[in-house]
Amino acid sequence: DVVEANVDFAEKIPAVQVFGPDGKEVPSQLASAQSNSVKVLFLAKMPPVGFAVYDIRPAKSACEIKTGLAVSAKAIENEFYKVSIDAGGDVTSIIDKKNNKELLAGSFRLEFMKENPQRSPAWDMDWADQSKPPYAYVDGRAEIRVVEKGPARVAVEIKRQAQNSIFTQKIMLIAGDAGRRVEFADEIDWQSSEFALKAAFPLTVANSKATYSEGLGTIERSNNDPNKYEVPSYEWFDLTDRDGKYGVTVLQHCKIASDKPNDNTLRLTLLYTPGVRDIYLDQATQDWGRHNILYGLYGHQGDWRKGQSEWQTRRLNQPLVAFEVRPQERKLGKVFSLLSVSTSAVDVRAVKKAENSDYIIVRLQELFGQDAKNVTVSLAGVISDAYEVDGQERRIGDARVENGKLVCDMTKYSPRSFAVKMEKPTVALTPPTSEIVELDYNIDVMSLDSNYRNGAIEESYTMPADMLGGEIISEGIPFKMGSGAADMKNAVVCTGQTIALPKGRYNRLYILASATDDTQAVFRFGGKKVRLMIQSWTGFVGQYDNRIWDRQLTKMEFKCAANVVGIKTGFIKRDTIAWFCTHRHQQTNGNESYQFSYIFKYAMDIPEGAADITLPDNSGVKIFAMTVSNNENDAIKAVAPLYDDFTGRKPALLRPAQKKSGKIIATEGKS
Repeated sequence: DVVEANVDFAEKIPAVQVFGPDGKEVPSQLASAQSNSVKVLFLAKMPPVGFAVYDIRPAKSACEIKTGLAVSAKAIENEFYKVSIDAGGDVTSIIDKKNNKELLAGSFRLEFMKENPQRSPAWDMDWADQSKPPYAYVDGRAEIRVVEKGPARVAVEIKRQAQNSIFTQKIMLIAGDAGRRVEFADEIDWQSSEFALKAAFPLTVANSKATYSEGLGTIERSNNDPNKYEVPSYEWFDLTDRDGKYGVTVLQHCKIASDKPNDNTLRLTLLYTPGVRDIYLDQATQDWGRHNILYGLYGHQGDWRKGQSEWQTRRLNQPLVAFEVRPQERKLGKVFSLLSVSTSAVDVRAVKKAENSDYIIVRLQELFGQDAKNVTVSLAGVISDAYEVDGQERRIGDARVENGKLVCDMTKYSPRSFAVKMEKPTVALTPPTSEIVELDYNIDVMSLDSNYRNGAIEESYTMPADMLGGEIISEGIPFKMGSGAADMKNAVVCTGQTIALPKGRYNRLYILASATDDTQAVFRFGGKKVRLMIQSWTGFVGQYDNRIWDRQLTKMEFKCAANVVGIKTGFIKRDTIAWFCTHRHQQTNGNESYQFSYIFKYAMDIPEGAADITLPDNSGVKIFAMTVSNNENDAIKAVAPLYDDFTGRKPALLRPAQKKSGKIIATEGKS
């Protein structure tokens, strides 16, 4: 599959080459570059539940490996599909080249469905609305351009406006086996009113029933009817022709609802902003803001079982993730697999350490609705013992271990969980060696439930001491916490103090800290400065675009008569959270639920010979604990987002929609 990696080089480079574990070059390309920081795309072959090491090197010219990808403003193509795009930005054709099959009976379009439910607008859709044809389409003037062109992936971007919203759609094809799906990545600045937005696929296959994944099984449903016209699914739903010879699967990333208006049309619901009546007026602008939505289309021979639609959607939902590591001796080699299963009919739903023993919990599920016999689960090592457990990890039966592997039978769709014990590994992880740094606490920032008025991290607020123990262990690093008892000091206000570090072979300093507000802090090892952004101890660590109102809405309002005057830009703080609490203490109100408390963990390299550290001269920063470690296990960094990334997200301009004579009139405005 394709890998995306953001990599920094010592200097600006014109191109890269990427080499696999076998030393052979793989298809790669630069997706973007800013000075010496580049985004690299390359193809990787991975073992199950494991890793493979790839080497990215500067190059004088772009990779010239031929993979059969082609792209223009009118079409994109790989070895599996040819996708055609008209001047209006609609996809008019998707040809399955291997099976000589056209997937579309008409253009794939984004449809506006009028939504004016009689009651409970956020929850209800009415048959009177759903039985009507689309009100409109995304059909504004199309700006079409090629945005990716290389041997790993090609993409065309289409930008349009309609019904007071802005749509930027990227259509992508990957080289190699990952090219079996057509991907659509929609970035939508949504400010439409009284509409649901649906991605509508009119297909050449037809059947009165479609199959929908429910996570722990599947269900067949018929076309829309007055009692069933918006249905749930988990990650995919499929329409296979009546003769069972060919089918098309819609792959879902984060959307869970769809409908089927006739025998050959599937529609994935993307957004929903209903009309309102005399209450819940705030719901007239729900979903306003920017959305990034990923989905795909997959054509296959036979039904969804033969086509293994489960695994195509898993690729979409669980993309390969890249980490940058230092060149070093690799005791596990360049390719390593932690776990594998002998059949694609059985999935591993979870692997975790047992709660109360040194066993490992492995949870399996049969995917295709058929019995599976003698399923073999192999781990990276020898299984010495195993038994079956329930959802609470209680023993409920024996298990078969043959030649150091777990062997079991699975019934259709059934989940089964096992506790397995491993023999001593031949290669062991070296845990970090750590030493606590003693701190001279100078402030009390915690209070007990029995005395809310004790202490303050900022005016009238404290952290709940009842929820903090004497130790926090974060990613294997232990920290000693101050006492939360009444009138005990338990944090350090930073005023430029110098703190001595323990002597020894330590390469990393870890700090637990929070601030009264997000603030810049400068730490010093002698003449070396380390700049960190210390995050606030309370508030949200992430939020999507959020509406700004012209008045404060109370918690128990039902009418909610207010106007949207702006849209606050979404954000996600990416600092490591070492401790989290569901509430905070207020000196008068006591527990304030859903007003969260946080302590963050920060790490710094200790320069050679450094004997102390000077804290920032910033009283907004509070230090809770420090630990020095000799730790080689975190000498690795993610070079692809592990979760949503809103870095560089631009503010959204409000485009107020005014209602006049039953029509929506778009007017210009600024937030």
